[in-house]
Amino acid sequence: MNLLHLVSVLERRGMLVDFACGTDFSAPLIESAQREAKEALAPQIADKVKFCVAKNDSLLGDMARELEVNTESLEGSFDLILGVNTIRYCHRLKNEAACAQQIHKLLRDQGVCIVIDMNDKFPVFRTRFRDRVTKDKESYYLPSLDEYARPFELAKFEILRKGNFCWIPHSAGRSLTAVMRAMTPVLNSLGRRHAMRSLVISRKRP
Repeated sequence: MNLLHLVSVLERRGMLVDFACGTDFSAPLIESAQREAKEALAPQIADKVKFCVAKNDSLLGDMARELEVNTESLEGSFDLILGVNTIRYCHRLKNEAACAQQIHKLLRDQGVCIVIDMNDKFPVFRTRFRDRVTKDKESYYLPSLDEYARPFELAKFEILRKGNFCWIPHSAGRSLTAVMRAMTPVLNSLGRRHAMRSLVISRKRP
């Protein structure tokens, strides 16, 4: 999971982590992450990492229940919250505002939230072609970059950065990865707003 990689990188760079928590609404995925953490992380680091079954629009209460603590102890306790491929589901369920408010409660003053998700303007998501045939529109809807940022603006976050990046598909092999990496500067100059990923970095105002 992204959390395991992030914690490992921070520890290697001398940035000690007091506590890290990964969440997902899927219990099987959380169980898999817990097993992976025990296998991939050194014991002294693994002890600092927890995983919780939690929904985006009820993060605070769900995390408190799973960690067996009160909600007050979690409020304002995180320096960084990272969401990868999660926020688009909030938009599909129309609870993106509630999600941003939950994140606001969990972060310390000046705490940062980083959101990375799929860009609706990227032209070649293969799954979107299939989804248009097999699913209703709400099931595969992708927000625009401004839509990704708006709930955080409404929750009184300061938007530090928003934009698009990355031209390398998930399934790219070594050859395609090398080609797309070499082409990235050209593609960025021609139309960065069509890159694969949308990025929003926001900060909780004091």
